[in-house]
Order: sequence, then C-alpha cells, then structure tokens
Amino acid sequence: MREVDNIIRTVGQKRVLSNYPIPTELIGMLDWKHITIAKATKQHALVYRPNQQIPYPTTVESDREMMDLFSNCEHWFAVYPKGFVITRGLLARWAIYRTQKGVQLPHVIIGGRYIPDQTIQLLVDGLIQESDPKDGYVAPNGLSLRPYQSMLVNYLLDHMRAGLFVDMGLGKTLVTLQTIDELFKRKELDPKKIILVVGPLLVASNTWPREVEDWQFDFDVIVLAGSDRTKRRQRQYDSLRHIERPTLVTINREQLPNFLKYFQDDVIEDIVQMVVIDELSLYKGAETQGLANMKRISANVERFVGLTGTPAPNNLLDMWGQMSVIDSRIGDIFGHTQTQYISRFFQPINPDAPFQLRKYVVISDWYEYLLNVISQYAISLQSDGLVNLPEATFTPERLPLPKDAAKLYAQISSQMRQQLMEAEAAGSRDGAEMTITYDIKEGGEVVTKEQTIQVANRGVLSMKLLQLASGALYDNMNEDDGGAFDDIGRAYRVYHDVKIERLKELVEAATSPVLIFYSLHSERHRIMKAIKCEELKQSAGTKVAGEVIKRWNAGKIPVMLMQPEGAGHGLNIQKGGHTIIWFGPPRKNETYRQANKRLIRSGQPHPTVSVVILLADGTEDVKQMKTLETNESNQQELLARTQVHIQKTEESHG
Repeated sequence: MREVDNIIRTVGQKRVLSNYPIPTELIGMLDWKHITIAKATKQHALVYRPNQQIPYPTTVESDREMMDLFSNCEHWFAVYPKGFVITRGLLARWAIYRTQKGVQLPHVIIGGRYIPDQTIQLLVDGLIQESDPKDGYVAPNGLSLRPYQSMLVNYLLDHMRAGLFVDMGLGKTLVTLQTIDELFKRKELDPKKIILVVGPLLVASNTWPREVEDWQFDFDVIVLAGSDRTKRRQRQYDSLRHIERPTLVTINREQLPNFLKYFQDDVIEDIVQMVVIDELSLYKGAETQGLANMKRISANVERFVGLTGTPAPNNLLDMWGQMSVIDSRIGDIFGHTQTQYISRFFQPINPDAPFQLRKYVVISDWYEYLLNVISQYAISLQSDGLVNLPEATFTPERLPLPKDAAKLYAQISSQMRQQLMEAEAAGSRDGAEMTITYDIKEGGEVVTKEQTIQVANRGVLSMKLLQLASGALYDNMNEDDGGAFDDIGRAYRVYHDVKIERLKELVEAATSPVLIFYSLHSERHRIMKAIKCEELKQSAGTKVAGEVIKRWNAGKIPVMLMQPEGAGHGLNIQKGGHTIIWFGPPRKNETYRQANKRLIRSGQPHPTVSVVILLADGTEDVKQMKTLETNESNQQELLARTQVHIQKTEESHG
C-alpha cells in the first residue's frame, strides 16, 4: 500500500480517472471530488480536482467515450482486484488509447499492489512492435498486411484456440489465411490433413475460394457447401483421406451432419487438424442450429479460430455457445449447459414473467470476471483499432446465380439483344419480346405457365436484367400465374432468392443496426417478407418519418429499410448505425454517393462505416457496379484537380 500511496502523491492535484473504484483507504489521501459511473454493469470511478466543472457524464456507453474521458486527464489509474490478469487484448486497448487520442498509459494497481510504469510501457511497446509494418506480413500477391492485421496474425500464431471478435471490413479472412500460411511454413500444420472452414452457404462456397485466389495463397480449396446429391460430392469426400498438400475444405453448417456421417467411423482429428468458423456469432446458444455438430467436430482438433464482429456489450448472455465452441473445456468455468451458465452469472430483470419470456442481465460482481475469462480466449478490435482507417470500407459481394436462373439470364440477354440489334439495323422501333415458360402447382397438379417479357430498347433491357439479377421479373402476369404483387400492385415472379438468403445471413450476424437500401418495389416486398425490419419512408409524412429517424438514431431499430432516392440531402440518420447493405447497385452514382453519405458524415459516432453491395455474379449488377466506380473515380479526379487549381489561384494572388 505504501507504493500506491507514493504514486498517488506523485501525480498530485491532477485530473485523474480510474476504471475501478480506488481502495477505500486511499480516498482519504485524495483532495478530489469522487463519483461513480457505470459502463453497462461494469463499475468505474471518476475522480476530479475541486475546480473540475460539474455536472459531468455519469454514464458511458462505449470504449470510445471512455477514451474521450481519458484524453481529458493528465493521469489515470487502472485498478483491479487481486488475481486479475493483464491480457494482450487489454494491452491492445491501452495502445489504442495512446495512438488514437494521445492518452497516457495508466498507472496500474492489482490487488492493492502498484505495477511499475516501466513494466506497462514495455508490455505495450512490445505488443505494438509485433505489428510494426517494417516487420509485418506480406501476402503472396505482394500486398502488405495492415499493422493491426499483422498483430492479429501474431495473436493467432500464439493461441491454439482463439476468437477474433473483429468488425466487418477489417480483413478477418485475410488474417486467417495468412496465419494458416505461416503455420504451414513453420511445419506446425500437416499438409496431409485438412483445414475445415465452416460458414454461411455463400460465404463458404464463394467468399473463401475467391479470397484464396485473390491473395494468391498456394492452397487447394474443396467446396462442400450446398447440395450433396451428386457423385462428385462423394468423390470429394473420398479425396479428403488422401490429401497431400495444404487444403482448405469449405462447408456450410447445414452440411455438417453429412460430413459427420461420412466420417462416423473415423477419428475426426485424424482428418481435420484445424477448424475455422466464419461468423461464430451464429452459434450463440443451445438452441442454435448445428451447435452440437460443431462441438463434436471442433472439440479435439489441434487449432481453432472463430471469426465474428465485436459482440455488443449487453450480449454476454450469447457468449456461452460461442465460447463452448472455441474451447469445450470452458464448460468447467461457464457451465456445461446454457442453463448452468445463466444460473451462475445472470439474474432476471423480470423474474415474475413466464420462463420463456424472462430477460437476463449479468450479475454485476461477475461482469469483470466474465470479461477476463473471455479475453484469455479472444481478441477484440473495433473499426477504431490499431490504425487509422478510411472513413468507409466498401465490400462488393459477388453471389453466383443458381443454375436455372443463370441459364434464363443468358437466354434473355442473348435473345433480346439479338432482336434489338436486328430491329435497329432495320430502322424499326418494335423493340424485343420473349416468352418464358415455367411450372407451378395447382390443385396438386403441375401446370405450365407463361410470362411475357417486353423491352423497348437496350436501356430497358438493362433494367430487366437488373431485375432478374435481383431475383424477380416484372411483366405481363397476374397472381393466378403463380406470381406475386408488390406494394403498388405490380405483378412479379421470383426466379431465385440468392440475395435474400445472403441478406438474411448478414442481418443475423450483425452486431449493430443495419440500414438496407433497395431500388425496386418487388425487392422491398420480398425483403419485408423475409426479414423483420422497419422502413423509413418520407412519403409517410414528416411526423411519422421523424419518429422513425428518432428511434433509429437512438439505436432502437435493428434493421431499417430505405429506398435510396429517399435518402438524399437533409436526412440526419448517421447516429443510428454504421453498416449499410445495398440489395443491388443503383443506376446513378449521385444516388449511390448521397445515400452512403447518410451514414458517412460528420456526427457519425463510429469511426468507420461498412458498406456491403450484393451483386449477382456475371450479370448486369457487376457491370453497373463498375460503372459507378468509374464515375466516382472520374469525379474524385475532377475534385482533386479543382482543388489544386484553387490553391494555385490563391497563391498567385497572395
């Protein structure tokens, strides 16, 4: 206690912030005003010198707000109970405070014992040096990983089983691939055993193979995601017994029962040496689909990596499933069932409600303990991580069309283009027409129906192809023809749900509110049938729209739907979320830029906005996205040149 006394007296009458109540016996030494604030259920103590202006915030909601408070203090204390362990994740957070805001490192007290400042300095500097770009990693295609990505690679190399709770858009897939590559180079992975990558269907079948190709990693990729009713799939399973080089096997969770059935007579760890789960948050609780299968596969493999966005502060209830997958031995601490986990660490806020309707909060005395345990298995980075990021990250997701839809798309594109070319050559304005046949069930019998597609010119054809890329076609049909009506009464028929399924996956995995932009009314109709969401419609009236905006900015709307033309100038909705999903690319660059600026603007509390654009691969979607990018590139070049011209003009008149 004498050491603590000395450091307290050393900092003197300065502004001091502590993240844990200072020991009672020290309070008498301080000539500061002292109040307690709460971050979720975690207790902190703020101490002020007497002339500090009051009132001051008594509640903070995020690490970012804590960092802002730290920046106002010349010294701050990190005071923890006896037995507390300083983890790499905690050191990384202190490093963020210092690099992002210039905040001094804390004076650390554990169990009443002062840890020398020099020790903390060495620990933090050592962590930062691990991610120094001079010593960082370079992907096979020659591109260097960002400093924070190199740090994450080092973390995975040091931990046999770990979770990366990292925001979308920060490169979790690249980090994992680089880690696997390093492990093979170090001969810590066996080229005769597989790395099993489990994710949502489109992520497993499309994203991971594409990332391996784009970054040029020398891995074989076997895709087991999707239907298994083929002889080829059987041959793929057979081939897994004869692997001779680094191989990633990607699979969706719905296929795990088939995987386990095929290898039911084998010892799984003789086949699988490492498991990667992309979107670990999909395994939240005991009722989660496939949790038992995943635990059977991952329990005894040598290495495990779980990827997901940073869990929300109030979602510790959902951590049991995720942590039990990361390491089955966590059951000795968390409980071997979710019921045990809840009874040990949580209490109901509505105990009189029926059991199924009860809501729980973590018992305050256990909050620090749970975070400490989780931090030993996972590292968490938000977008304001270890490096200054661009103000926005853009992720075009190219989704392959089902076979029948791709065939139909090719037919419409080629036949109608040919008709338009012939009409143009003949000087005719007849346009093009095509009839599509399809089968539906009526009264238990299969009946063949028709849909007629008409286009007047190439521009209309482009719109029609964008409709099909989205999943549904408008034209001459009615409800009796097996179609559906959108909200303005126009009939359409659905030909695929690729984007709907991917949208559902993204929304399910999201850890913060999501803003979805759509273009067609058929898209709106289909999205609202598939996902629970609320729409912001300016046509609903200013009062109604104002109430929606108010609740969105307060974080009370998890998923909000909006037509981009209704997201133009003057709407301040940046406080409600930092994730945008486009159901498809819009036609105009101005629409695209202005809609994105609703979240990418001053007043956005999160430092980075993630923008995801769903594109049907090989369709007009991809062409349209390239057009938008070209238009934006040209516009940015124009703006840059204009700025130079203005600067030169100002200098010439100086």
